[in-house]
Amino acid sequence: MFKKLGKHNKRIDIKDEIEYLSQLDEYNEIDFENTEIKKQQPTEKSDIDYSDILNQVEEFKNRKVYKNLDLDTLENTEDKKLIQVIFDNLTEKIGSDYENELEIIKSFNIHRQVIYSIWIFNTEIENGGLLQFYENSSGKFSMLAQESLKLIQANESYDLLREANNYFKSFKYTFGKVRSLYDSSFEFTKLNELENKYFKITEKENLEKLQIKYIRENIKYFID
Repeated sequence: MFKKLGKHNKRIDIKDEIEYLSQLDEYNEIDFENTEIKKQQPTEKSDIDYSDILNQVEEFKNRKVYKNLDLDTLENTEDKKLIQVIFDNLTEKIGSDYENELEIIKSFNIHRQVIYSIWIFNTEIENGGLLQFYENSSGKFSMLAQESLKLIQANESYDLLREANNYFKSFKYTFGKVRSLYDSSFEFTKLNELENKYFKITEKENLEKLQIKYIRENIKYFID
């Protein structure tokens, strides 16, 4: 979960998974800010073990965010952290100017655009499906994400997003205004079909591995 989050990325709350577990647990209350468990019924033992996820939260909160990246840092970053390091670096460059997020990202080289747009696309779908992707401001990245998937050779994901984009275009969709389609002939069942297809695709087409390969092969373009 945590590799999907960024310092300024408000699209997913890092507390989501813990809060979900807490709802299933009648014995414990989670204090996210202090990364600790408060016993509601101290004499009872919960069946849920939070230790691993709390350790991940703590590690994520304390990770180093680089305002500038050099070759040595990137070459010595392990694969499982590489995409996060680059995404954090890009969010530092955006700062709080999310009003102009797309324009700022498009001012970067194509390699940085690829990693940022795929992150936005994949995160939104995993968190809330295609409807959330198009309904939120993330929908602005739909065409950029489509071309980015092609560049990392995620061909099946590219074909799926192209199909989804074409479907939305046919309804003269305006990004962030999906709900304006509710009273039209727009079929939301089509979105469900595409979502199910996407998750089946990602079982065999690993976007994380493809992005890591792309970064390693083009590493000089991520240096400040």
